[in-house]
Parts: sequence; structure tokens; C-alpha cells
Amino acid sequence: MAIRLHYFDYFPTVNYDIDKDNSAIFVTDIMHRFKLREKLKNKTVLFHTYDIKGGERPEHVARRFYNRPKLDWLILITNEILDAQFEWPMDHWQLQAFVTKKYGSLSDAHQTIHHYEKIIDPEQETASGIIIPEVTILIDETEYDNTIDVNRKSVSMYEYEKNLNESRRTIKIIHESYIPQILREADSII
Repeated sequence: MAIRLHYFDYFPTVNYDIDKDNSAIFVTDIMHRFKLREKLKNKTVLFHTYDIKGGERPEHVARRFYNRPKLDWLILITNEILDAQFEWPMDHWQLQAFVTKKYGSLSDAHQTIHHYEKIIDPEQETASGIIIPEVTILIDETEYDNTIDVNRKSVSMYEYEKNLNESRRTIKIIHESYIPQILREADSII
């Protein structure tokens, strides 16, 4: 059995008359979907983490780790990304353009408050140099106004979008040794 690399290579085709004029053509049946089994998602031996660099796309990551850019779909499925255009991290310039389009201008995004936070534990650095991130909780504007300055912060629309984008940067990569087994399983499922 030949190993198929393109995601849609695994999908069956159906005879479909798009124009309803008795001239049916074969099209890919995209109603099927492949995803990793729930029990595999928590097996840390199957994965390692990777931080996506600015401008890197799923096919670049697939080439880097599997030497097969066509396995980009496996990168997306592993990380439960359904729409790579909006769920994949943007580089600096893409983020700037996105924020400008969404909020009208970078200035407006910086000046408009998205939410307020109360700082429970500030960021700390251990003696060995490990950074422990700050711990915050969401609060309303009234509680924000009644909290001392060093224990509160407001998060702008820009900061919110930037933090959301950065949270998408660390992804899981399936170890290469498991790829043949996953491809065989995808073939048998779909």
C-alpha cells in the first residue's frame, strides 16, 4: 500500500451533479474528518513541543520535522487547528495588519480596554533563572478602580490580540517514528 501524504488523499470521492444537468463529476467527499484519538492526546511520549517562528507556516514545520511539507495537515490535526488562516500564529506584520483591520487603527487598539486583571502573584525569577509567570484573575471595572495600582492592570485590545496570538505559538509535534502508524490508521479510518 502506498503511503498518501496529502490530507484529502484519504477522503473518498463521490459522483456529484453540481449544476443538476446530468453531467456529474467526481469530487472529494469532505464530510469525513480525521482526528487523533482522545487517549493518544495525553500520551506525552508521542509528542514534543515546538515554538513556531515568525512567518513559519504548517508546511514549513512539516518539512522541518518530517522532511515532508505535505504532512502539514498532521501538524494542524495534532494541534486541533481547523482553520490555519485564523488559528495559526501570525508574524509581527500580519498581527499589525490584522489588528488595524479589526479595530480601525493600532492606536485605537492600544487605547481601548479589553478587560481588567487583578495580579494575584507577580512574575518571579528563581535563583536558577527560571521565570515563573504572573498569576492574574479577571475583574470588573469597579473592582479594578478599588484595587491598588501595583496589584492591577488593564489589558488593551492590542495586548489581548497579541497575547492570544502568542498563546498559539507553542504547538505539539508528533515524533517522526509514529508517523507511518498514523498514516496507516488514517487510511483505514477514512
